[in-house]
Amino acid sequence: MVTALFFSQYVWSVTISQCVQADGTIEFTNQGCSQSSKLSARRVFSNDLTQSYIKNTHTSRHISKRRPQPFRQKDFVKLQSQLLQAHNLSEMEQLSRTIMYKVNEHARKGDLKAAYNMIAATYAKLAKEHKKKHWEGKPIPQHSLKIQELFENVLITQPTTSRPEEMTLIIQNAWNQLQSNI
Repeated sequence: MVTALFFSQYVWSVTISQCVQADGTIEFTNQGCSQSSKLSARRVFSNDLTQSYIKNTHTSRHISKRRPQPFRQKDFVKLQSQLLQAHNLSEMEQLSRTIMYKVNEHARKGDLKAAYNMIAATYAKLAKEHKKKHWEGKPIPQHSLKIQELFENVLITQPTTSRPEEMTLIIQNAWNQLQSNI
């Protein structure tokens, strides 16, 4: 009898839901969230309201399972960082060739947009680094400017490129032009 009295005291019966409305306001209700609102939290209370616990705290945020764009992937960003930190032309050339290989790989798969996004992202990082050094009054190494020009030569061809084979030729021509300017 004592056990029955103990359990009856803590019967969970009242549920309060915290719902986020479409306009961003928060509503507390014991009816559950409407279809136009999203469940933020749900708290269940005992009959005498002395105890409670949180139940089913799933937020209805959509979590994308898509892979990040190629120019935002960690390994590519790491390559770009290494390119910016390279101290001589041979290091920069080696890292640039690796980047161009990845770009050409995407182009061969038929994803020219991703390939040009990778080129543009690398060019932008180089240009930003050069601008930063200029504002700080630091010298900009000549080899770094040549590598930036390499990416620029590929980038300016975007409006005229429609096939993966063309991208391969453009990259090869940009490398040839870099080699002739050294």
